[in-house]
Amino acid sequence: MTLKYSLIKTIFIMAGLSVVILSSNEAHAKASCPAQEFKSFLNAFEHSVQIQKAFTIKPLRWSSYYPEYGDKPNVSFLNVQEIEFPILISRAERSKQGITLMTKRRNSFWYQVFTRSEGTGAYSLDLDFKKRDGCWYLTDVVDLST
Repeated sequence: MTLKYSLIKTIFIMAGLSVVILSSNEAHAKASCPAQEFKSFLNAFEHSVQIQKAFTIKPLRWSSYYPEYGDKPNVSFLNVQEIEFPILISRAERSKQGITLMTKRRNSFWYQVFTRSEGTGAYSLDLDFKKRDGCWYLTDVVDLST
């Protein structure tokens, strides 16, 4: 009787832990997609650091080009604590700083966003967004800033 009770208690405890673990992972991983259409998604992404954090792949591939590296980029894979948010600044902030934004559709699951400082190149990022699991995610950044 004691062994049976112990076994049942263990099963319930394990089942309970599994439910808690799955629920917390699911809640963390399943932030609500702000938009299916890319232009609307990008608008939400640029105006919310929380959306940027939720819809940026980790680790994020970040490539930087510096003169000392020649033609080869310095490639890093950044964890969430290493990423400086916001990655994409808001339209109002870009306008203040003279930064333009252009998007290019590569296919139905991949868009590229290009930001450039007018005339200086001081702020130049190429951002790749790919559709995964029903939403858009920032997957790669190429930093061409000078």
